[in-house]
Amino acid sequence: MFWRVALPLARPGIAAGAALACMEIAADYGAAQHFGLTTLSTAMFRAWYAHGEPGAALQISGVLLAAAMLFLFIERSARGRASYAGGSSRWRPLPRYT
Repeated sequence: MFWRVALPLARPGIAAGAALACMEIAADYGAAQHFGLTTLSTAMFRAWYAHGEPGAALQISGVLLAAAMLFLFIERSARGRASYAGGSSRWRPLPRYT
């Protein structure tokens, strides 16, 4: 039941969460810098400002963007023509009661 029901219903949420995590990694520079962590975002800024290599910073950010887009593409191709919200021909509005 997990493979046939739960996983197909959870797949859009998992893919959206992974893409959001990749985009947050790219955008979250301040907290990582404050705690002294080395992340992809701090590596981008270090490559650009400290080493004077904007090309290297572009390559690092391109890898992160490609990972986010890869997660979305995998989810979309795995979903196929399945739909998870609305669009049902059996849907009817509820009758109004006074």
